[in-house]
Amino acid sequence: MTLLFLLGALALTFALAVLFARLFATPLARYPRRSRRTLTLAAASGIVGALVWGAALQGSLGWDAPGPAVRLAAAMGLSAAAVLVSVMQAPSPARLRFGLGVVATGLAPMLVLMGLFHREIADWSRPVPWVLAGFGTVLSVWAVLEMLKSKDLRAGRRPQAVERVLWAAMTALTGLLAALWMLWPWGIGTALWPFADRAGANVLAGAGMLALFMMGWMARNRIELGRPAALGHAVFGASGLGALAFGMVQGAPLPLALTVALGAATALGLWRALRA
Repeated sequence: MTLLFLLGALALTFALAVLFARLFATPLARYPRRSRRTLTLAAASGIVGALVWGAALQGSLGWDAPGPAVRLAAAMGLSAAAVLVSVMQAPSPARLRFGLGVVATGLAPMLVLMGLFHREIADWSRPVPWVLAGFGTVLSVWAVLEMLKSKDLRAGRRPQAVERVLWAAMTALTGLLAALWMLWPWGIGTALWPFADRAGANVLAGAGMLALFMMGWMARNRIELGRPAALGHAVFGASGLGALAFGMVQGAPLPLALTVALGAATALGLWRALRA
């Protein structure tokens, strides 16, 4: 990625963040400034990331990842943006905390894993890794700090039993896969990650499953979080399946475990999003 292209992506990110801040100024007015900035910047970053990574531009992740892995990052960015826009449209204390949790769990684990296991794969002579690490660090730190300041919101109106069971099943599946990809980065079988890119499994697939786990875990006991969580699952699932299908057409192998998880996320997300 050239420096000019990177500067253009940054300019578009800040322009979208300003647009979101203006569009949702009224519903977000009573919430802390840093929370508002975190949500608007993260939503804008997710959209721009989806555009850049959806094209699978070489080096756009900071390392030379295979096309399906780069497009999986695009699916994650698009999903996060959908969740955050939903939260900003109709915020509440619980939804705001939920949106901040999506930002924190989507970014912080990736930064930690890259720092612990994969520092050598990034080309630090180029600006892309520095920009991504800087943006991710700022947004994840802001999100964690704002979550710690928020009230304890675990109590609330619970969904019906069927929905709770479905969210519990999804959290069990995504939690297991997140643990396998993030905590067992060596010796991953081809059913889990058939690409010659351990960082993609460890950082992207693992963080993606962790974000779905967090959304399902929070939504299972609070009905007002069902809609944004469903949007996150449906968008990530459908766009992730599209990324894998496009890779398969180009001759890339199909990761079976990830396909099953994304298919389940799509089905649950659509079912919950279409409910009244």
